[in-house]
Amino acid sequence: MKDNTRCRGAQWTIWQVLLYFSLFCFTDVLGQLQYSIPEEQKKGTIVGNVAKDLGLDVKKLALRQFQIVSRNAKQYFNVNMDNGNLIVSERIDREALCGAKLSCFINLEAVIENPLNFYTITIEIQDRKNNKDGIKYPDIILEKSLDREKQSFYELILTASDGGKPPKTGTAIIKITVQDTNDNFPTFSQETYHLKISENAPLGFLVVHLNATDKDEGTNGLVSYSFSYIAKDINEIFSIDSLKGDIKIIGNLDYEASDSYEMTVEAKDGGGLVTHCKVSIQVIDVNDNAPDITVTTSKGAIPEDSPPGTVIAIINVDDLDSG
Repeated sequence: MKDNTRCRGAQWTIWQVLLYFSLFCFTDVLGQLQYSIPEEQKKGTIVGNVAKDLGLDVKKLALRQFQIVSRNAKQYFNVNMDNGNLIVSERIDREALCGAKLSCFINLEAVIENPLNFYTITIEIQDRKNNKDGIKYPDIILEKSLDREKQSFYELILTASDGGKPPKTGTAIIKITVQDTNDNFPTFSQETYHLKISENAPLGFLVVHLNATDKDEGTNGLVSYSFSYIAKDINEIFSIDSLKGDIKIIGNLDYEASDSYEMTVEAKDGGGLVTHCKVSIQVIDVNDNAPDITVTTSKGAIPEDSPPGTVIAIINVDDLDSG
C-alpha cells in the first residue's frame, strides 16, 4: 500500500514538472530583462522595476498572480506587488555563489496568469573589489562602531603578495584619523551643589566655579553656562559667567529677607547638547541688627503707696538676627 502511494506521488511530481516545461516550451517568453548590482547589498535594495520594464500594469500584478518561479534564485529576490520593484531579500556573497568565475549571473523565471506569460530576468552580480579592467582593489570595511573618545587614531599595515614562487610582497602604512561627532553631553562634577555664604559677602564675591566637561573636541566640546528656571529676584542678586561658569554676587544679601536660594544652571555644548545642575545656597546670618526696645507703661503716674510687685511698665526687646 505504501509503495503504491509513493509511486503515485512520484508520478504526480513528474507530471507537474512535465506540465511546467510543456507550458514553458509552448508559451512565448514575452520579456527578457537584465540588471546589474554589486554584491553584499543590504536587504530591501531595489534592483529595478520589473513591472515598468516589462510593460505590465502594476495594479494587476497581484490580480494576475505575478511571481518568481525559480527555486534556487528565488531566495535572493522578491517582487513588491504594490509598486513592481524587484528587491534584494537576502545578502549575496559573490564568491560563495560563483567562486572564482569572472562572470556571475543569477537567472530568474517569472510567470503571470490571465493570459499565461513567461519572462526571464538575468541579474549580474558584480564583485566589489574588481574594477572594469579586471584589477582587484581591496576595501577597508568598518566592522564595529567607532568611538573617538576611546581611540582617535588607527595605523594599519597593508601587505600585498603576488603569485610567484617564492611570492614577493609589498607593504603600505594606512593611517586613519577618527573625526569627532557631537555624541557626548556636558557633565557636571555634581548634580547638586550645596553652598554656604555669609550675608555680608561683598559685591563681586565668587560663590562657586562650575566646570562642566565635554569629551568631544573642537566646538563640540566648548561649554557655555546660563541660568534656567530662576526667579526674577534671584537674577538680581546672582550672575553667572557664560564662558567660565563663575557664579558671583551682584546684589545685597539679607538673611532676614531670605535665608536660602535655589537655582538651575544649564551647560550647553557647541552642538546643542544640554545638561543641568542645581545650586542650593544657604545664607549665614551675621550680627548686623541692633536690638529694638519697646516700652509700654500701664499708668501715667504711680501712687507713692503702690505695693511691691506693682507693674510699672512692659519692656519688649526684639533682635532680627538669629541665634
